[in-house]
Amino acid sequence: MTMLFVAGIATGAFAYTDEKSVEIRQTEPTKVTVAVASAPQGTLTVKITDSEDRLILRDRITKTEAFAKRYDLNALPEGEYSIEVSDANGTLRTATFTTAEQIKPAVFSRV
Repeated sequence: MTMLFVAGIATGAFAYTDEKSVEIRQTEPTKVTVAVASAPQGTLTVKITDSEDRLILRDRITKTEAFAKRYDLNALPEGEYSIEVSDANGTLRTATFTTAEQIKPAVFSRV
């Protein structure tokens, strides 16, 4: 049997910025992309936490132009996770997603 990890994503709250400037989206079942549409003002911090608010990853990004960065969630155990993108002024965007192990059905063919 082949096993797949499936992630669902739901977007969260915005603190003070235009919702289109920072986007968090699922690009593949176990990959999430953080995209910033305009040049960030200073350092951005991306935090991934689990359902018990334990820090899984903290990434500090210093860019002077728009960018997108992919995070591979394949190694995370099944559960609910949150991504928060913030800068010195506060939270720009959050998203919550769940990963679940799904068993791919066996397919038989006639020979």
